[in-house]
Amino acid sequence: MAARLPDELVDLILLRLPPSDPGSLVRAALVCRTWRRLLSAPAFRRRFLDFRRRSPPMLGFLYRAAPGHGARFMPTPSFRPPFAGGRPAAWRAVDARHGRVLYFDGESVPFEPVLVDLVVSHPFTGEERRITTPRNFFRHCSWSGALLCAALGCGHLDCPPAGPFAVVFVGTDEGEERTRAYHYSSESGKWSNAAFIDHPTDRVTEGRSVLVENAVYFIWEESNGILQYDLGKQELSMISLPPVCKDWFVAVMTAEDGGLGFAIVKDFKLHMWSREQGPDGSGWAQRRVVELKSVAPDCSLSTLPSNVVPFASGDSVIFAFTRDVGVFAIDVKSGRITKVCKVGAVYGVVPYICFYVPALKAANGVLRQRKIDHFFQKK
Repeated sequence: MAARLPDELVDLILLRLPPSDPGSLVRAALVCRTWRRLLSAPAFRRRFLDFRRRSPPMLGFLYRAAPGHGARFMPTPSFRPPFAGGRPAAWRAVDARHGRVLYFDGESVPFEPVLVDLVVSHPFTGEERRITTPRNFFRHCSWSGALLCAALGCGHLDCPPAGPFAVVFVGTDEGEERTRAYHYSSESGKWSNAAFIDHPTDRVTEGRSVLVENAVYFIWEESNGILQYDLGKQELSMISLPPVCKDWFVAVMTAEDGGLGFAIVKDFKLHMWSREQGPDGSGWAQRRVVELKSVAPDCSLSTLPSNVVPFASGDSVIFAFTRDVGVFAIDVKSGRITKVCKVGAVYGVVPYICFYVPALKAANGVLRQRKIDHFFQKK
């Protein structure tokens, strides 16, 4: 009979189970009583999260199959959140962060002027909360939003599903050269006063925001700058982009070092830049260029605004997709390109990135049932 592995060694093995495959934790717990005990321990759960602190996995993404269509959820093969599907056709995904998803309810805008309705949803619990925007932003106005966990002291590895959250809503009024931002707190149920910035011939555009330290960043439509909203000061400011971005679609992203970055696709190459401090102040530096011809040598890379979709939270991975081949994930650090799915043209892509910690809770709860216990009885 083979010697039993020490618990310390088994623990090290279990810590290396891929977080992108939440089901592997439950399957491992079915191996034997010892593994069940180790996986069910709260201490292991904390170590597992801490071990993966810098690399939360992508468990899927939300997208629209065509302009005007409702959001769909494309999960990874091993992830099936119970409340991710069945969304109304008029719902569009705006953002996803810290376990929750922010939707725009298109049915709430039958005519103008009206208030825009947003819906905050949790795909694990099915909890939904409807929020009405603070101003009469028309349906055709340019706007975007960001969703954040607001739990005090949360490290955002295991955000409580019922915990407090915040929404940042930014929008440019039609005919005005002014963009306003509002901060919503689920605890107070109220929006903050408006922060605003004046600017000529530009407006905030629909697209993925990024959270870096204590600020949220959005993209201007003309790609000549990045809009910064300081969460602490509740102020707006603008960061200029280098001239190379002129006339190219820009995706704001988290840089390799955890700071602010952006990416553009130009001449079948993905150019990635990061914001850095120098003797003369902050500036931009190009950090990596990834050749994309290997992704789809026989077809053209999509030139839609969403052809590059960044991941947030320091994940250092971005999306690129082609019209005919599918969606690809590109690792910022290694340049490795992985095919995510085979869907063709997609719109409004919002990646869903978080640890599926309830898988550990399921291993603890399900395996305590008597109908499962007999598998662990000694012969």
